[in-house]
Amino acid sequence: MTRLDRLGLTLLAGGIGLGVVNVVTWALGRGMGTWRPPLSGVLMAAGLVLLSVGVMRGIRQRQEGD
Repeated sequence: MTRLDRLGLTLLAGGIGLGVVNVVTWALGRGMGTWRPPLSGVLMAAGLVLLSVGVMRGIRQRQEGD
């Protein structure tokens, strides 16, 4: 697992975790705030982009090795 993959997984996990916090605070009747939902989406999107870049690099390296 490359450093880029680990960073992508970290960002994705952070976004999902923040999303869970948003749902829990909403269910408890507390406000979600204005910055947490967009930040959660940005973290998840960035994590997915980094993971897809890592996958594409791996596919290219395998094709070049053949």
